[in-house]
Amino acid sequence: MLEHILIIILAMMVAALSLSILVRWRQTKGAILLDEKAINELISSVVDNAKAGRLPDIAERVSHILGDYLKCSKIAFLKLSKSELKANHVIGVEDNSLKQLSFTLTPDLQARLRSVLEVTEISELNSILPSEIMLLFKRLNFNYFFSVFLRNNLFGVYFIETGLSSSNASMKFLTTGLAFSLSAAYHIRQQEKKLKKYENRLKNSIVSNRPSNSEQVIARR
Repeated sequence: MLEHILIIILAMMVAALSLSILVRWRQTKGAILLDEKAINELISSVVDNAKAGRLPDIAERVSHILGDYLKCSKIAFLKLSKSELKANHVIGVEDNSLKQLSFTLTPDLQARLRSVLEVTEISELNSILPSEIMLLFKRLNFNYFFSVFLRNNLFGVYFIETGLSSSNASMKFLTTGLAFSLSAAYHIRQQEKKLKKYENRLKNSIVSNRPSNSEQVIARR
């Protein structure tokens, strides 16, 4: 319950931020354009997260927004599993080498991904990622990445291909919001799993401490 309340509050913050950005853009005579539908999609993503938080639905919405509003023709999400980043969701690429991609999350890479707070050019990873991985991304024309993390928890990385420039404020705003929405869903699922384990341990503890039928009969005598 607490997690859902937190996400609802954060959803309201995203809505307020969206409104403030729209007002600012209008005051500057629309120097930066962002489709209002894109903002509505982003807000809906966060609100849906608060209501249900189903990861497949949220991930699908993320891909939809990336493709429709940021014109990403190629999308690859690498999910963190233990200490490995593995291809989890790929769109626009038939290359099996990408679909089967998996590599170790080194301390240097982890620190770099956590330090990146917005969508960034993939060239920033040249000195950290293995050369064969960088060559693969460049061959497939991926040009940006952004991390999906919440506080100290890294959940994965998106690699995208788009013709937008790195200074495009619309891209920065949307990718940051999408990353937050997805990371919140992962965080909620983690907390739900922990709560379920605790409930099971508590239930087993109660059952194991409950007196047997024979003990109850002896107690009555």
